[in-house]
Amino acid sequence: MEYCSDRNSGPRILEYTHRGLSHIRIENEALYIVVLADKGADIVSFEYKPGDTQILLAMPGGIRESATFIPTSDCGVGAFFDYYPGGWQDALPGGNPKTIEGAQTGLHGEACCLPWSFDVIEDSEKTVSVKFSCELIRFPFYISKTLTLKNGEAKLYVDEQVKNLCGETKDLMWAQHIAFGQPFITPDCMIELGAKAFKTTSYFNSPTAYFPAEYSGEWPKSVSPDGKQVDLSKVAPVGEPHSDMYYIKDLQQGEYTVHNPSLGLGVKLSWDVDVYPYITYINVTDGLKGYPFYGRVYYIGLELWNTFSDVYDEAKANGSMSSIEPYETIETQICVEIV
Repeated sequence: MEYCSDRNSGPRILEYTHRGLSHIRIENEALYIVVLADKGADIVSFEYKPGDTQILLAMPGGIRESATFIPTSDCGVGAFFDYYPGGWQDALPGGNPKTIEGAQTGLHGEACCLPWSFDVIEDSEKTVSVKFSCELIRFPFYISKTLTLKNGEAKLYVDEQVKNLCGETKDLMWAQHIAFGQPFITPDCMIELGAKAFKTTSYFNSPTAYFPAEYSGEWPKSVSPDGKQVDLSKVAPVGEPHSDMYYIKDLQQGEYTVHNPSLGLGVKLSWDVDVYPYITYINVTDGLKGYPFYGRVYYIGLELWNTFSDVYDEAKANGSMSSIEPYETIETQICVEIV
């Protein structure tokens, strides 16, 4: 029997099936959260109830029923984009496709494509808390995250854990792959982020980008090669297709806020900057052509990374690759709050 709280108001939990996949909905007076348990424990909905405002990106293709979806052929970067619904997922091992110690991994690794189990930790009038977990197949990692909502708070607590299941020290590239979309993201949005510098990627060569590949500049305002002053804290206007991707470092603290003044709404993320000292910022405002976006997606990604690159070899070369010791467990908390 699918799980259902015995309340119809306040903090509560509902399990249901949609397109053949198990969904877990947790909500309170302010927030409506949906987790796709059978695919990466992706957070596919983060809705602010008072304004009926969806915060996260929803891809045009929606949620695909993986049991009946048969790809036309293998994809060189892996299955991530075939099944990508938008939203927020753990990328473990994060980054671009790579063979690591004989194990091949596609874009953003295994955790975001595997089914996760779930356990209800607390279901009361004051708090609901659900733990999602899975063990990877090609890599010796266990990962879990516990989502908690409290009565009267417009705040989601996400307690994350990764454990090395073997007796060897392993590289750890781990990211929170977070994408904000419409209707929350509009040209009015501003990003408040305490940082000093950015660098563009080595491979993201969009013709609509402000800066070329491997370009270093100051955050948030920098002068482009054609002499234009660019403020990266502003979202590009509708009607001006644009796409860019940046690695951001020298964070002053583990916190950023995305403001939408026209909605009178902001979303603040806070986290342990020692665990995630870098951000990968993606600004795609209808300007990323071809698969899988085809110029029809308006969103920004503000992803938390533990490496200063989403390319495995680059993170090794620049010294930012993290490691996890034999049988070590790394724990951290992320908070998302409506402000």
